[in-house]
Amino acid sequence: EYMLTQSERGEYDLLPDTEREEWLIRKWCQKEASFKLFGGEAYKPSSIELDEIFLDSRKLELADERYVLAVATDKKEDIRLFEEKI
Repeated sequence: EYMLTQSERGEYDLLPDTEREEWLIRKWCQKEASFKLFGGEAYKPSSIELDEIFLDSRKLELADERYVLAVATDKKEDIRLFEEKI
């Protein structure tokens, strides 16, 4: 309830158990990036609709640790730059 919109919850419910954890981590990172993009003051992830902006995220492994890097922008060309650099 706190993190997902209703449509995201429906998407999550359809995932196999083996994919849920990674999906939630990526979704959280995308919402965090979106929140920062718009300079929000109160953070309630379930109020952030991710389909309204351009997003990309990548899984990274550094020194045997897993990370997710997420970028949110209101300009499509910024996402292309991110895709080219990573």
